[in-house]
Amino acid sequence: MPSPASDLVVVRRGALVVLGIVAPVVTLLGFALLLGSGNGVVLVPGLLLCVALAGGVAQERAYVAGERHPPAPTLVVLRGGEPALFLPRDRAVVQNVTRVLLGTGVTLLIGAVLALVSAHWLLASACGLAGVAFLVVAAPGRDTAGGVWLTPHRVIAEHLGTTWEVPWTAIARVDPGEPLEIALHDGARPVVDRHGPPVRSWRVRPLTLRTRWLAGGAETAAYVVGRAAADPRFRAGLGTPGSLPPVV
Repeated sequence: MPSPASDLVVVRRGALVVLGIVAPVVTLLGFALLLGSGNGVVLVPGLLLCVALAGGVAQERAYVAGERHPPAPTLVVLRGGEPALFLPRDRAVVQNVTRVLLGTGVTLLIGAVLALVSAHWLLASACGLAGVAFLVVAAPGRDTAGGVWLTPHRVIAEHLGTTWEVPWTAIARVDPGEPLEIALHDGARPVVDRHGPPVRSWRVRPLTLRTRWLAGGAETAAYVVGRAAADPRFRAGLGTPGSLPPVV
């Protein structure tokens, strides 16, 4: 459970982020009023900054909510009847990033239309291509938060459209922390499948777990993964009611 001091740090960080975005927005709007610009030279950058502002505020709210109320661990049955303890990842953080990407893409397409009307062909092409690129990256990313599945035989992780898995017997060491790092025995390799949106899925490094937004928090994930890797009797019970970590 986060301490009041950690809440204060989050609030201060959020205030700095908001201030850092509000100041350029106000400056830009001031220039727009002084210049009386009726074209997209000021409009499009202003919209982009507004999208960034809204995304930054929403992201900070998601950070605070995720730390105070992380999702709960659950029991699931995988294909083939394999029981698993599932630590879902908080979806709000990933969804906010997706919304910012979508907003950026739409704004750039608006800029492309304005540039096209003004016969700025090169600028229209650049904005159009960039807008489509942002939409392509964002559109499939609605449900890519993923999580970690812990079965008696293997650990499976999914994030941003990248899934990887390794058997427990291949794990040599677990280094707790954020992110949590898993080291394998010589010759062992994870099975990796990158099926998510382009660019975003390639940011994920196999054998590295971003635990901050997982069910129960980073401490729960580090404890369960570390103990399961070291204790065969403990991991034999994964997927049963006894494997559910206590909710603090």
